[in-house]
Amino acid sequence: MDTKKLLESYDEVIKSCKNIFITKSNEYGNSWVVMRPPSMTDQISIKAWRVRTIWDKKKQKIEDEILFDFYAIINYCIMAIIKLDNEKVDISDENIGKNYDAIVLNNKLLLEKKNHDYGNSWSLMRKESIIDLILVKINRIKHMETFEGRPKIISSEGVASNYMDILNYTFFLILRLGECFSCS
Repeated sequence: MDTKKLLESYDEVIKSCKNIFITKSNEYGNSWVVMRPPSMTDQISIKAWRVRTIWDKKKQKIEDEILFDFYAIINYCIMAIIKLDNEKVDISDENIGKNYDAIVLNNKLLLEKKNHDYGNSWSLMRKESIIDLILVKINRIKHMETFEGRPKIISSEGVASNYMDILNYTFFLILRLGECFSCS
């Protein structure tokens, strides 16, 4: 997939995620702002483990689409990054959408750079490997959150970078499964 098509697919997936985000915000308000980033990490973990469990068992008993778990992972990553920047950004209702869009744009630029350097190597990966990488990133975040306030881990890119990696891995899963229109 060329870079232009990859970025168009990214825009399409993010549009679906944002529509869900806005719908839920209209129904519940921005109730998620009371969650701490570790709680969001746990929510991402629950969604990723659900997908892995269903794939491992090759069966699911609750018949909702796994695609919506992927959208939730992406939205939780974005919300967690917003929360990490809480002291720097205004998380009032009228600014949440702007914060969401800023993170999406920043991540899109990162995706473009990484795609340049790595090419389409993600397309060679098994979906099971990608979900495992997401779970590794979650474990890294949990470890960093556990040691918050202690000396920084030198080799780490930080929590926000790991959330961005999870967002991108989840996007790649959606592409691998052919779950977006412009992927085909």
